[in-house]
Amino acid sequence: MGITRAIEQFGGDETHNPVIPGAFDAIMIVGVVVVLLGFVTVVGLIVYRSTRMVRRGQNPITLQEDLLAQAMHSQTLAPRRSTEERLGELEDLHARGLISDDEHRAARMDLLRS
Repeated sequence: MGITRAIEQFGGDETHNPVIPGAFDAIMIVGVVVVLLGFVTVVGLIVYRSTRMVRRGQNPITLQEDLLAQAMHSQTLAPRRSTEERLGELEDLHARGLISDDEHRAARMDLLRS
């Protein structure tokens, strides 16, 4: 009975609050809808990008580590070796029989051209 009496004293309408204007309710609803649409969009984009990455054979969770490992082992970041060092390695491979005479000749010509 106490709550009912208090409501009647403030105009009898429990949804009407004289401190907060009526437009506030509409703005609040629009704000909630915008936030929910933003949330759904972000989740949708995450799922879309992850699906594309999986199709390419990438793991979306470990992508940064995978790219870092590939970069560390690439020739792009490797220290530049002199032509003499590379020729020495080529001669060593040929002397140990790991490459044939033709492969040795072709690799040597490529090396000297570059």
